[in-house]
Amino acid sequence: MSRNDITPTRPVRRPIEWTPARVLVVVLGVITSGLHVYAGFVTGQTEFLLMGAGLFAGVIVFFTVFWNPVLYLIGVIYVTTLVTVWILNGTRLSALGVVDGIVQLGLIVTFLYLFAIENREQPA
Repeated sequence: MSRNDITPTRPVRRPIEWTPARVLVVVLGVITSGLHVYAGFVTGQTEFLLMGAGLFAGVIVFFTVFWNPVLYLIGVIYVTTLVTVWILNGTRLSALGVVDGIVQLGLIVTFLYLFAIENREQPA
């Protein structure tokens, strides 16, 4: 089979109109993902590595055609769960926890804002 025999597939990357809120959601997602991965390596607790990987997977999906505004609400639930686990786990990285909590609060607010805006923009 030659290269010309392959039928074109649907592109996976979606076009994004970059607004400050969309830039913020990506930046905050990458920051909190990195903080969780760092906490996982420092504490040796695998759950933090997994949480960071889950957050980063969400950032990746944001750039694909699989993205849907309802995933912002899934993100709110996921991040709220992360905050709860962090608090209940009582990690010894309390300063990092405070910084991450602030980043995650910003992420939750940005998720809700973008859900409201993008849900309004979608045709019925």
